[in-house]
Amino acid sequence: MGGAFTGVADDATAFYWNPAGIAFGPFVSAGFYRGRDEMDRSGLPLEARATGLSFGYTFMGVAFTQFRQTSAGERLDTFDVAVSILQSLPVDNLVIAGNVHYLRGELFGDGEAGVSSDSWDVDFGVMYEPNDVVRAGLMVRQIRGARFRTAVEGATLELPTLARAGLSFRLPRDSLIAFDVDLSRQSDGAFGATEASEALQARRGVLEDTWREISIGFEKSFLEKRLSLRGGLRAEAGSELGSRPAFSVGAGGRVWVLELEAAYLGSSGRRDEAFWVGVTLAW
Repeated sequence: MGGAFTGVADDATAFYWNPAGIAFGPFVSAGFYRGRDEMDRSGLPLEARATGLSFGYTFMGVAFTQFRQTSAGERLDTFDVAVSILQSLPVDNLVIAGNVHYLRGELFGDGEAGVSSDSWDVDFGVMYEPNDVVRAGLMVRQIRGARFRTAVEGATLELPTLARAGLSFRLPRDSLIAFDVDLSRQSDGAFGATEASEALQARRGVLEDTWREISIGFEKSFLEKRLSLRGGLRAEAGSELGSRPAFSVGAGGRVWVLELEAAYLGSSGRRDEAFWVGVTLAW
């Protein structure tokens, strides 16, 4: 849905988009997901890959994910164990949630051997559904800013704190439209840059850039929600490279308690390309 999922968050990736969404999803769920995102920003290749398992049960969840993030000649591999805890508030259908992450990371520099270290982090999410039509969500990731050792003695790499808000509307005839916007700015680095990566960018003449992402997504279900089709648009605001629009298409199918989903995101000139597949058992 073009990344417009903070105010929806009702599948196996809810722990990432907004863990408070677990409360609005299936009573019990177990999911497998795998995705890849590749981006070219004025000569700087960025790549992110994720494979994992998640389990949700109304008021809590747990996810095990293997991440790989590559930026400016550096690669960070992490194994992430995230535990989600949810709490309903006195206001009807208002839920807050937090993720606590244990991360085992290995950082590879440009031509250097990997350096391993452990860290931890926390996320915070909110979801509010005042009626059967509207749902609003807020997600703040990596609040602590997990740190990993580098090959340079005493130097660390820190994950940036990111915030995002979303709003979704359930329309007649099993349709949904959703909007997302970044509240914080993203940067060329999938993670905080070290002096080595900044020097590498300077040597390559790469533009240092920051931006906010704006997304809109649409979903239409058929056959009593056994089949769904999705689409979305994504653009950047405040980037020196322009709006860099991208589109996404996806589909999902459900047979009894088994749900299958797949999505593709692309852009003109193949500046941004992503694939995602998921399998969920939900009841």
